[in-house]
Amino acid sequence: TNPRLNLWSQMVDQGFQIAFSCDAATKATFDKIRRRGHFDQVIKNLAAIQQLIEQKQKGDLYFLVTVQKENILEIPKIIELGAQHDVREIQLKPVLYSEELTLTKISDGVLKEIFENAYRQALTHEIYLTLGDASLLTLVDPGLIAAMASLKTQPRSNFWSEPEVIQELDELGPWMESRNQVANHKKCWKPFSFAYINYR
Repeated sequence: TNPRLNLWSQMVDQGFQIAFSCDAATKATFDKIRRRGHFDQVIKNLAAIQQLIEQKQKGDLYFLVTVQKENILEIPKIIELGAQHDVREIQLKPVLYSEELTLTKISDGVLKEIFENAYRQALTHEIYLTLGDASLLTLVDPGLIAAMASLKTQPRSNFWSEPEVIQELDELGPWMESRNQVANHKKCWKPFSFAYINYR
């Protein structure tokens, strides 16, 4: 039995939107990026979380993809993996600060083709795709961006709209006005809403 299954089940019950770090769709690429990781276990974890979401009709799962030289050509397979597991959103986050991994040596023409194809593929599967880099986004046809914007769907359930969370935020309002106050009162103003899904 997966020891994390109970935790994931509780998160889905609360309507969490779970970010799944997905930097590869094949074992070969995964092993290059995530040394000492376990690709087969990652795929099993992905399937387990999505099964919980389907059973409970609560929560949502989305992919966070750190786009780099090692995996940029694998974006189509990552989108297909998302489609197979009913992932509603994929966020592409290009590496910006590592000379070894960044996309700067890839021509604008090639990047344009890759990202526009990714937008078209995601639209076909009705997956909401975002590209987290303003300069790269200028390479993408505005028509594709507009079509994607119209695809944005509401999550099955929103953690932040739960009555208990709204009440808690109201009560914590004074602490949200100043970081110094938060430090002085030793009370966190932001309820826990994200979790890192381990690769092992």
